[in-house]
Formats: sequence, C-alpha cells, structure tokens
Amino acid sequence: MTYGKYPKYKDSGIEWLGEIPEHWEVRRLKYIAKIFNGKECDKLDSGQYPVYGSGGIFGWFNQWLHDEPSVLLGRKGTIDKPQFVEEPFWTVDTAFYTVVNEEITTPKYFYHLCCTIPFGFYSSKTALPSMTQTDLYEVKFSIPDLREQELIIAHIEKEISVVQKTINNIQKEITLVEEYKTALIAEAVTGKIDVRGWSPNSKGNG
Repeated sequence: MTYGKYPKYKDSGIEWLGEIPEHWEVRRLKYIAKIFNGKECDKLDSGQYPVYGSGGIFGWFNQWLHDEPSVLLGRKGTIDKPQFVEEPFWTVDTAFYTVVNEEITTPKYFYHLCCTIPFGFYSSKTALPSMTQTDLYEVKFSIPDLREQELIIAHIEKEISVVQKTINNIQKEITLVEEYKTALIAEAVTGKIDVRGWSPNSKGNG
C-alpha cells in the first residue's frame, strides 16, 4: 500500500483509524479539549449573537455564551455534524461547545479531527441519537505537531476550495437546465411551440 511521502508508519491502536505516521501521537479527546454543556435561552429575540443547536443556527440572542473559536458537537439529535464557529455564540442544551488545549492543537484542526469521529459507534442506541461527554472524552485521535497541523489545514482548505468551485459550477448548470425546462413547458402549453408534427420517435426539432 502506498502511504504518500511519510517514510514510516505505525499501528495507531485504533481499529477504525489504522496506521499513522510514526512521529504522530495518539491522544484521547479529554487531553485535547474541554467539553461544556449549552444552556437554554430565556427567549430568542433579534439579538446579534447566533444560537446553535446540534443542527445549526436556529435563532439569535442578545448575549453570548462563548466568544472564542470553538467546535460544537451534537449532544442530541444531529450528532454527526461537528460545527466550527469563530464568532461569539450561544449554544442550547442539544449541543456541546469546546475549548481546545492550544499547546496540542488549534480549534480549526480539532474541527477536522472531530469530522472523522465514527459517531455511530459511540452514540446511544435510542430513538433520538445522543452523545455523552464521557464517550466523547474517550475518542482517540492521531496528532502531528502544530506546524504540520497548519500544513494539513492549508491543504484541506485548498482542496475544499477546488471542490466547492466545482459544486458551484454544477449548481449553475442545474439552474440553467431548470430554467430551460420551465421555459420549455411554458412555451409548449401556451402554444408558442407547434408540436403537431412531433412524434415520440422524432429527434430534436428536425
């Protein structure tokens, strides 16, 4: 198997992760970040601070709960979509917010790590999926040094930018096709297209 440019690899000891570069460390989440519970708002209003639940922003509040970059992890409901937040925010009790140990990693790299968590393995087997702080704290990650983390983040963001550009172009094409479909239907049902000589076996307008 080809492993890119790293000269040596070792077993991570994590079944779902496999081998990692030899110089990387394996650490549990509890040594990387602290997890905090969200709190209920008195009421949602027209405040300036976004209010997050496990599924994303659903309102605004006039106070913030945390004002530094953080990774939000779902506690109930949507548990498998970590969110990276840079502006001051409030979280309700369906989501945790985190404070990373910056001697080990950065919030942005920690976000990318959290996106690799096999949530189905750790979540409770109930009608409403849920995660506990205890289970999250035991999740293991592979960690390079801070400089290498910066390089990894830069690579990820560059590749994501290319993918997003492709998605945007495809969406524009889909929009044009939808507009053409709508115009075609309108012209056909308003008599602007003469279809009397058309048959299912005909090709194009010829």
